[in-house]
Amino acid sequence: MTPISIRIKKGEIEILSFRKVPDINHETNKLENDTPIITIEYNLKTNTIEQMKKKDDAFLNPTDPYFNDVIDALKQLRTMPTDKGTLHDFTKIQPSELTKIPVRNEHVITERGEVHFKEYDQTIHGFILKTGKVVITHETPKEDVSKLLNIIKNIDVAPDHIARTPQELNASTQVYVGKLEPDIFTLFAHYRTQHIFPSFPEDGIRRENLDIPIKTPQEWEEELKKKNINISDRAREMLYHKDFITLKEPETIDLVRLTVADLGFLRATTTQQIFDRAQELGLELCPPEVGLAQRLKDTNQPIYEWYRLAMKQISVSDGYPYVFRLARYDDGLWLDDSWAEPVFEWDPPDEFVFRLGKLVEA
Repeated sequence: MTPISIRIKKGEIEILSFRKVPDINHETNKLENDTPIITIEYNLKTNTIEQMKKKDDAFLNPTDPYFNDVIDALKQLRTMPTDKGTLHDFTKIQPSELTKIPVRNEHVITERGEVHFKEYDQTIHGFILKTGKVVITHETPKEDVSKLLNIIKNIDVAPDHIARTPQELNASTQVYVGKLEPDIFTLFAHYRTQHIFPSFPEDGIRRENLDIPIKTPQEWEEELKKKNINISDRAREMLYHKDFITLKEPETIDLVRLTVADLGFLRATTTQQIFDRAQELGLELCPPEVGLAQRLKDTNQPIYEWYRLAMKQISVSDGYPYVFRLARYDDGLWLDDSWAEPVFEWDPPDEFVFRLGKLVEA
């Protein structure tokens, strides 16, 4: 059984095919030209169209003769029930699937055509297919920020609940859009800020609570096997290393996932610089057990996505230091490893998971 078949069987995704209406051959009385136009992978858990491809994995293009028909089909799809009985009320189409569709800056492509984001009205224009480049600065009116958050991130927030500088943060702040400055995560924790965007419209910082039980390495590995999660040879060595077990009792840890760029680095940056910068912001390295607990929890990870655990590196039999990497490939979920010498350099899009310090949470 293929990984896609397994995900379909588990009820994680549906594969939908938009096809050309076949012709009837009156001589043979058979249908002909029943050909696929667009094949869609629909994520039932996130209401997201993960993939949308033409024949030979080509992307949809406005010059396609059936482009408008596909838009109409997507509109109809939102009114159709899934296998679980809910509607295909998708909230997002992965941008990677829309690379051939041009859109002007500060505009959105809707089911009724292109319109400036300030003029967009869902009741009139319907669903949004793609959004053009938008830059939010400290001069952008908060009313515009509020509307963009709703359009692009599906976040409904009033303008006076948005902060763009640390000085604006208060108990009513729900969304922060701005640079990360020293000790800012202390403020986020104090005010319980829900959404954090160091840049926009890039994905915001992901934050979640993780319960970590006390288990032996053997018990952790058995849990991985139960969920059919793969483990690399070096990750297994790390699991059984003397430095793996650090917790003496169960803990609930507040995790923060961000990119190297979120930390303010726009070029290749070393592991040590990344860890030092995170500490300045009020973050800490994770206990190694987080890698196992998070891998078991994050079973809905998108395919071809991976991120690393910011942790004290563990050196294995080859003598090099590693951290855990959580990934999903064609063959399923992986507890993998990443080489992480202090001088090793990481690119701005690379992602790490840190923890909020215990003193911050108190």
